[in-house]
Amino acid sequence: MNMDVVQTFSSSNISMATRLLTFTLSSYVGIIVANYWTNVRRKTRNMNYGLSNAVDTIATTLDYNHPNARVLLDSIYGPLVVIGQYGLAIASKTSKYKKSNDEILELFERHNLDGTYLLNTYPPKQIMHTLRLAILQEIQKERHTAASSCLHYMSNEDFIELRKQLNDYCGWASSTSSSVSSSKLPYGYVQFINWSTHAVLLMSVYQLFGEQGYRWSQAGICWQFTYRLCRETDRHARHVEIFQFVFFVLFKIIILYFVLGCLELYYVLEQSFSSGLVVQNYHGIIELICSPLSKTTHTASGDDVDAGRRTSYNGPIELHRLQKK
Repeated sequence: MNMDVVQTFSSSNISMATRLLTFTLSSYVGIIVANYWTNVRRKTRNMNYGLSNAVDTIATTLDYNHPNARVLLDSIYGPLVVIGQYGLAIASKTSKYKKSNDEILELFERHNLDGTYLLNTYPPKQIMHTLRLAILQEIQKERHTAASSCLHYMSNEDFIELRKQLNDYCGWASSTSSSVSSSKLPYGYVQFINWSTHAVLLMSVYQLFGEQGYRWSQAGICWQFTYRLCRETDRHARHVEIFQFVFFVLFKIIILYFVLGCLELYYVLEQSFSSGLVVQNYHGIIELICSPLSKTTHTASGDDVDAGRRTSYNGPIELHRLQKK
């Protein structure tokens, strides 16, 4: 068989496979970055935005001096915090910072919720929506109190907006809980990309040595690492030629290292919640956003701050307390 024909056929097929690998791998990297980097942060950010909007609506329409305010805030603060923190706990269950069943149960119990009943009765995402409905029922019940209500400032438009905000918060918390799961990709997609990439790279390396051996055969150069036997008329490769070949091999190794590094993106980015700092930071943000509804909120009064005392449900900071007298 003519070696020129074989070499041309081999080169053309491997070249086509390399182009196909380029398009496939670039698409793979784009999908991985979009799902496990961009979308994860977008979901957690939107979850916090939804919570912040809901807390703003409640805090600005609640009469903190009303006797019912304490009871209402006692009933809705815990579920608001648990929805987000439970979503984060589910998202980090595959990381080394995953919470044990006892820790998750303690999260519910700490906020005066029956964790045993909720965890044994409902699926994880349904727990979040159950808590959201419980919050809405408490607010709606307080709004329709016959005598007086601590939510007498809340209009129907405010309540409709609050429903939307709580729905956004719960929906994004639900999405966050599954944001790093493998279900975001088609079945076997990662395995297929890994197998095809290694196969094409192996053929590419073989082509490199085959082409170099063919060129040296045509030039009458003999080197023991080529695939053919040397002829008597062949000469040995010069040092410059060997150095050039070694340079091309090293360059190929760098390319292989980069390509194989792209395959590791999935295993790296799916561990977005594997850092304890990341998880604790999001936990802290949720509690910080809910602080206007917490019974440990600091008063903005100068006397209380100087005394270092805490008061019950002082509400959002009033502007006149911040102005210079």
